[in-house]
Amino acid sequence: MVGRLFNRSKNGVELTAEGAELYNYIASSIETLNNAEALFSKYKKLEDGEIAIACGSTLANAILIKKIKKFVEKYPKIKINIINEKVTVGLKKLNEGVYDVIITSLPCDFDSERVELHKTDLMEECFFTSKEYYESVMKKDKKLEHINNYMTVFPSKGTNYRAIIDKELKKSNMILGESNYEFSSAQSMVEFVETIGGIGIITVEYIKQKLKSGKLIKLYDEVKFEKTEVGIFTRNKKFVSRATNELIKILVEN
Repeated sequence: MVGRLFNRSKNGVELTAEGAELYNYIASSIETLNNAEALFSKYKKLEDGEIAIACGSTLANAILIKKIKKFVEKYPKIKINIINEKVTVGLKKLNEGVYDVIITSLPCDFDSERVELHKTDLMEECFFTSKEYYESVMKKDKKLEHINNYMTVFPSKGTNYRAIIDKELKKSNMILGESNYEFSSAQSMVEFVETIGGIGIITVEYIKQKLKSGKLIKLYDEVKFEKTEVGIFTRNKKFVSRATNELIKILVEN
């Protein structure tokens, strides 16, 4: 059965009773579609959206923050969440779609058809201490073979970063005793060495400014840590938002 939806009069067109009833029925759907179209337009123009990034504190401070600054300046309306997460846990959540980006040191074994790997900067570790600890404790005996005589402050065991460091030290035939203190946070480790003393291991880029100012001192240049690549894991292109794609372009720039 076909009903009349409009009545024409000298004043124009108006809805019939049947037309008004139909409009009331579909009005919410029309509004939803209009809202969806407006939201999609914002996402397309990068005027709205959110990116979740999981990254260790060392890489976050050494690489990520500097590069995200460029992204924020270009797309200020995109919200970015940075989560400090273990790589193994983060990659599983990335695979499930919880995170958009995982940043970690390589090598990192993870195989999934849903996940892609992009490679970017090279990082290099170094031993370091504070100027005060060096002058008051180490200066008279700074030989590498006596490192175990001093207080040591290293990244936590079980982290990907610690595994890479241990592997590199093994190549140099270095046998380290148990570290006195362990930190999962690079910032906490550096602050501990600055305030209390001891010998730490950190990415050179992370303490670049403090080395330049003389607050921290680089130790044992004879230990040649192999430069490690930084990997950026994302979901496959078909699952990645435009905002995430634009961020990746900035992250892979050297």
